[in-house]
Amino acid sequence: MGESSEASVLMAADCITTGNVDEQGTASQILSYIKKHFKEPLSAKEVAARFFISPVYVGRVIQQASGETFKQYVNRLKMEEAKQLLSSSDQLVYEIAEELGFKDSKYFISRFTEETGMSPAEYRRKKETKSNIAKRARYTNKNGLKSGIKAKAFWN
Repeated sequence: MGESSEASVLMAADCITTGNVDEQGTASQILSYIKKHFKEPLSAKEVAARFFISPVYVGRVIQQASGETFKQYVNRLKMEEAKQLLSSSDQLVYEIAEELGFKDSKYFISRFTEETGMSPAEYRRKKETKSNIAKRARYTNKNGLKSGIKAKAFWN
């Protein structure tokens, strides 16, 4: 039995034997579980089964914690991770889509574009441009030189 399954069984046993439902603890465990597994196919029904609670309760926990539906919350986590991967890796867009659990990269691109207002490629270019500007700023001093290197030679 996996670590999260054991925790779920222990939590359920405690609820059954004591009649005590620790809503805050359960809510934090649900959110933690979703954050760890959002890249996998995930439904409110599956999460509910893991914690021996109803899918409606899972939805309510997510709504109270984030103001979003279950699906919106999971999609937001995926889009945040996609932004991070696009900014910090050389992975191809279809590889990022697969890593985040999208079976169709075209669907991922449309969701990403809808969420950010730009395609993944545009987002990456924009982030690379900002990153390059920041790197240049670090390498130049107020005279345009760094450690005796001519700025013109450095940038070309």
